[in-house]
Amino acid sequence: MTALAKLIVIGLDSGDRDLIAQWSAEGHLPTFAKLIAESTTGQVANPHGMEAGSVWPTFHTGVEPAKHGQYDGVRVFDSELYDHRTMRPDEMSPLYFWRHLKNNGMNACLVDSLYMRMPEDEEFNGIVVHDWGVHAPSDGGAMLQFQTHPPELAAEIESKYGLDPLEGQMCDRHNPRTLEQQIWFRDALIERARRKGDIAADLMARGGWDYFEVAFGDVHCGGHHCWHLHDVTDPEHDPEILKAMGGNPLLDIYIATDRAVGKIIDKAGPDSNVVVYCSHGMGAEHSGTRMLDRMLVGLEGEKPRNYRNPVLDIARSAWRAMPKGLRRGLKPMQRKAWVAMMNDGFQPNRQGRKYFEVYLNNRSAGVRINLKGRETNGIVEPGADYEQVVDGLMKDLLEFTNLETGEKVVEECVPLIREGQGDHVGSLPDIAVTWNTSHPIRRVQSPKTGEVINEKLSVRSGDHRPIGQFYAFGPGFEARTLNHPVASVDFSPTFALLLGLPLPVSDGQPIEALTASTVPVAAQ
Repeated sequence: MTALAKLIVIGLDSGDRDLIAQWSAEGHLPTFAKLIAESTTGQVANPHGMEAGSVWPTFHTGVEPAKHGQYDGVRVFDSELYDHRTMRPDEMSPLYFWRHLKNNGMNACLVDSLYMRMPEDEEFNGIVVHDWGVHAPSDGGAMLQFQTHPPELAAEIESKYGLDPLEGQMCDRHNPRTLEQQIWFRDALIERARRKGDIAADLMARGGWDYFEVAFGDVHCGGHHCWHLHDVTDPEHDPEILKAMGGNPLLDIYIATDRAVGKIIDKAGPDSNVVVYCSHGMGAEHSGTRMLDRMLVGLEGEKPRNYRNPVLDIARSAWRAMPKGLRRGLKPMQRKAWVAMMNDGFQPNRQGRKYFEVYLNNRSAGVRINLKGRETNGIVEPGADYEQVVDGLMKDLLEFTNLETGEKVVEECVPLIREGQGDHVGSLPDIAVTWNTSHPIRRVQSPKTGEVINEKLSVRSGDHRPIGQFYAFGPGFEARTLNHPVASVDFSPTFALLLGLPLPVSDGQPIEALTASTVPVAAQ
């Protein structure tokens, strides 16, 4: 039998390795149980301090964030605007693996590849399905931008499979909390996983692919907004809603995804090599992100501005409790409502401060130094002054304690600019502040600031853990568990070897367990 694709990559965005192992052992996930038993499998280490928004760009380019420039999905901080903005398609790294495929005449099919903006006028050998159903839209906004290459494929997919059951919106906009909302949200994610599996199986059946990739975002969305029902220790856990739903909604979403992955593997047949890639994990969201800016203002001797007030709290509660049908009827107001409900919480006057928070992720918050020569209105001098500010700031942040537990609230400070090397290192936050997530973070204090309150503007109950997992299954791989993690930058050179391509530019190395019998082609 001729393989429908030489190499098939199935991504589970934020598929948690521990949940997969547990639920496979309990018999809920038969596809993954088979992968665990029969594949080459191992842990995946992601970029230090940037484990959420950089995992997929790092996987797809094979280089660290300092070289590809993406640390928060497709959003970056603009030093002229002093604000976040979306990367333009022409700013995306030339090292994306699909370009390596195209430059070597390979045929590829990409279904919802994540955090990627492909220039519309760039040629591509094969099929691209873009933003059909993912966690985060490719333009950095809240609405998906569904499109395909060739363009006429979009109408065919819509006719046969419909559009995203989550209404083409980032899952944070739904923020399900009532029983009605939770049931709708769970069922939409289950249906989205099912349809994605059907779309991928259909496109794969057309055959002739050198490289086939499909990514599922359903366990990612479910992890963010169903964690409080899954985790009985979560402050928001509601056993009555859980009982009324008939069981754990997060498990139901994993089961649906397991079935969809199994359908794709079955369609691929026994002659194809398959890599299932679980990018990073999920756990309880105990975060100080967005509170960090209040801490930084306090360290400069100023009083932070409050974002919570009774009027906004009432408005937020009313919006979240609104029936789904009524919310759909208010679409013209939806964008304004989203902005009002989801204020980013950052403090004003970034131009006049020595340092300020920039969004990195909820596990680690970012600090940007207002550096002369880099920021338009820079204050801190490069060189010794900069180093002194960074060292002093990291020392001060490590002195903050959680008032409810007495523990340090910051697990570590990572000086990203010092550690990174590459053309885009200056676009990264200067410091990643990784939170101690052992307990909720509601009130913190330090000797220099006194008490600082976390206004908790995030709508998520689940957040990311840094470690991923991969499973490689097929005639080219044997059943084994690696005793050491591989890096996310290692997959691009690994895939090149498996496809007989020249080794691409990469910060990683081919994974020996997957390529031991493959003769390297000269790097290009």
